[in-house]
Amino acid sequence: MFSDYFFSSQPALMMAYAISEGATEIGLFGLDMQAKSEYSHQKPSMLHFCWLAGQRGISVSAPMESEALISPPIYGYNLMSPMARKLRVRNMEIREEIAKMDGEIRTLEMRRQHFRGVLDENDWAMQTWTGGVYREENEVQRIVPRLVNEKES
Repeated sequence: MFSDYFFSSQPALMMAYAISEGATEIGLFGLDMQAKSEYSHQKPSMLHFCWLAGQRGISVSAPMESEALISPPIYGYNLMSPMARKLRVRNMEIREEIAKMDGEIRTLEMRRQHFRGVLDENDWAMQTWTGGVYREENEVQRIVPRLVNEKES
């Protein structure tokens, strides 16, 4: 009745079923379909059945907060609208800022690695040249000469 081309999601199947059963009204609740990764290939088929329902006089509704019934932009046409240009420029600005931060993070990570190496080198020098004696700042080690008893000599 509808061909197999548009059954790419559960909502599309449910709408086709409702149309085939003679529904007079279809409500889309709990269905947003705004996540681009999950629904990008599913939403067009659901919208196809919304269109078919409308052609048959079936009312299709969704809550005002839902994006389920918002159609995608017309290919090629909306890309040149002022809003599309503004959003593309904003996207480039955001990506540029992220790239700058990534560079700063790399620079800080390299500096941290450098100073870890300097600290290791300093620890080695302290261990090697001070006999492994670690002292707090301003602490003085006093070496008291031991008197040699004549009997021990």
